[in-house]
Amino acid sequence: MAKDELSKIPLFGIFFRTIDISVNRQNSKLSHNAFMMAAERLNEGTSVMIFPEGGIHKNVPPMAKFKAGAFKLAIENQIPIVPVTLIDNWKRMPGGGVDNGLVPGRMRMVVHRAVNTVGLNIENKDALKDQVFRTIDEEFAKWNTQARVLNT
Repeated sequence: MAKDELSKIPLFGIFFRTIDISVNRQNSKLSHNAFMMAAERLNEGTSVMIFPEGGIHKNVPPMAKFKAGAFKLAIENQIPIVPVTLIDNWKRMPGGGVDNGLVPGRMRMVVHRAVNTVGLNIENKDALKDQVFRTIDEEFAKWNTQARVLNT
């Protein structure tokens, strides 16, 4: 799942439109439909990757606060969340994203241990969201201490 605007990027847009679930962040009904489609795919056994920030923070590299949708979806379907830290993403999309240009280079990631949601209920979504945020943010800090200094 990713924002609908990514479908407009030359070449990348073709790839995006063929495999992605597009989220229209300006229309709550269409956004809800995207999450319903994600739930269908999960029920079919397909993995779904969600960027819970809902965009790239304008003052990268600090992450924006996570939105609750991905965590609600995981709890409702009792499926694990696998946090992924994108170490170099802020260097590839400076200044908050695609609108400010793409910079070629290495893209490293760390795939963390799965976080179990079995037995959790909707009241646990904020704690789950905070746990996943800390996992990603702490790993990012290990690799990007100079980035934190640039944005303080």
